[in-house]
Amino acid sequence: MEMSSYDLALAEFDWVLDVDLLNTRALFQRALLRMNNKEAFSAIQDFDKIIEISPDNVSAIFNRAIAKSQLEDYAGAIEDYDLIIQTHDDNMLAYYNRAGAKSNRGDLDGAIQDYTKVIDLCPDYADAYYARSMVEKKKDNNRNAEKDYLLADSLSQAFSLMDDSLSTKNAFKLLKMVTLSGDMSDDKKEEGRIQYKHVDILVKPYYQIAPFPQSDLKATYYDATGKNHYGWKLVELIRASDSIPTDRVQQEIDSLDITTRDQNSGIAYLVRRATLYTYQENFNKAFSDFDMAIALDTNNLPAYFGRANARLKLKELITDFEPQTTTLAGESMNTGVAGSYSGHPYAEIIADYNKVIELDKNFPYAYYNSSYALCLAGEYDEAIKNLSKTIELKPAFADAYFNRGITYLYLKNTEQACPDLSKAAELGVVEAYNIILRYCNR
Repeated sequence: MEMSSYDLALAEFDWVLDVDLLNTRALFQRALLRMNNKEAFSAIQDFDKIIEISPDNVSAIFNRAIAKSQLEDYAGAIEDYDLIIQTHDDNMLAYYNRAGAKSNRGDLDGAIQDYTKVIDLCPDYADAYYARSMVEKKKDNNRNAEKDYLLADSLSQAFSLMDDSLSTKNAFKLLKMVTLSGDMSDDKKEEGRIQYKHVDILVKPYYQIAPFPQSDLKATYYDATGKNHYGWKLVELIRASDSIPTDRVQQEIDSLDITTRDQNSGIAYLVRRATLYTYQENFNKAFSDFDMAIALDTNNLPAYFGRANARLKLKELITDFEPQTTTLAGESMNTGVAGSYSGHPYAEIIADYNKVIELDKNFPYAYYNSSYALCLAGEYDEAIKNLSKTIELKPAFADAYFNRGITYLYLKNTEQACPDLSKAAELGVVEAYNIILRYCNR
């Protein structure tokens, strides 16, 4: 499909569905293939089948609406967008597309209402002002049309002048407002058992320094007492996936005042503030503080560790962002994701982790985080080496066993993957049971 070999791709999907008629993943991909080939009617039949199997699959409903619009069945498209908005009333793209369908049906007032809702949800989204301007012009409301057009033009120019972190942050905010989910799992047997719950086969997230004492989260600690290059006696870490109260992050930033501190204390505060900026996804300021801390002390371990984590987080966000908008929208959207940090290669991230390892060869989280970046870069053998070192330093580290097992699976080495997954399950990683069932009981 990616190579635009339509006939070959269709034959493969047809073969899968001949064997497994209810395979919703294959139905969904075949429907997208048919839409790209301007076979909207056939695509709708596939989406209908998915929705019959899984009535709450909003991705299928959304794309069916797009296919209906391709056939100029605007009333049917509006019905599907209505279904989405009933359960996702903050999804701006559903309102945006419904407005277009309403406009095409001649319901200009309804279109304006929907474009206005989009603007309420995302006041900086220039395309909504442009679109509303066109509808106002159709209604001969020339003053409103000109006002919207000028606002849209002003926003477009302002957006192009934004600094990188602000434009990226806006883009990620927009992504959250257009993303829809669709569970393509077909396994219905014994749903109450952990083994049969749908689980994505992904490595566990990396660890980062906690922004402030975490009384409500399960943190892990590394004793740095007597060690050089830290500046702290105890390093508190949490998973990158752990949620942090954003209001408290800003409060902590506001309370920091490094101007009256001596140099050593100043470095610690720079690292702490940079860590807080990372949680805010304010990457320009985070990198500036990390770089400044490293300039003051070229052997400051937390600065290298934090900078690597910030780079990794930004890299993940941008990687996640790129494919999702086109898959869900069915058409391109100009969200303005661009910036001087968007091209960070994994080599820079791994180099920072290697510097941490050079400064403290016994810090297990440097090896663990580096293995995570190596996995994302496709360097699985090197990732396994670092995970093995992690386990050597921290023998009860459940996430490390799980990730090493998953990495062995990526290499199709079930003989070594299964014992690691079993150990991870024994240490409390419940997702491992599902993967053991699927890959190890054969």
